[in-house]
Amino acid sequence: MPLTYLYYCRTNGLADRKLFALRRRQQTDALIAISKFKAYTKQYKMAEAMIQKIFEVLFESKAVIIDTGYIPEMAFPKDEKIRDAISKIYENTAFFGEIALRLPDITHKIYDRKTEWRYAIHWSVGFCNDSVSIFHGPHKKLLNLMSQELKLIPRDANYVNPYSKKENDREKMVISS
Repeated sequence: MPLTYLYYCRTNGLADRKLFALRRRQQTDALIAISKFKAYTKQYKMAEAMIQKIFEVLFESKAVIIDTGYIPEMAFPKDEKIRDAISKIYENTAFFGEIALRLPDITHKIYDRKTEWRYAIHWSVGFCNDSVSIFHGPHKKLLNLMSQELKLIPRDANYVNPYSKKENDREKMVISS
């Protein structure tokens, strides 16, 4: 499911940002559709398949980036393989963030048992945070909220994920007390 559109971008930063935003909207729409499934099992299986694929892509793309020595904010490379890897890191990190925030209970059941995924997402969030030409505004906020949800960084005192059943149950207990 995770694809790459940034690959087709010109090196023009505005075009990169517009195409990235378009892809993000498409991913969000797909995730909203999945979250509307009434059957938990169907949601879980779809989320599990997407998350598995996202991490396969992140591991492959990270290897390319490390092998080539590319670091964010360098000139966008002309090499197609490197450009594709960068695009996949951006898109799949953001997509995983969206999944983690919109389906947190399912995501934690899948993600929390995979230590290597924690290291991979920590690296990719850092890579994206360093890519200020792409990750700013709402995309930067997404990375921050995802990092809090996954406890990659300490949670703000007022952090609450409204999609979390655990958070909603805790809030109901406080209100009813």
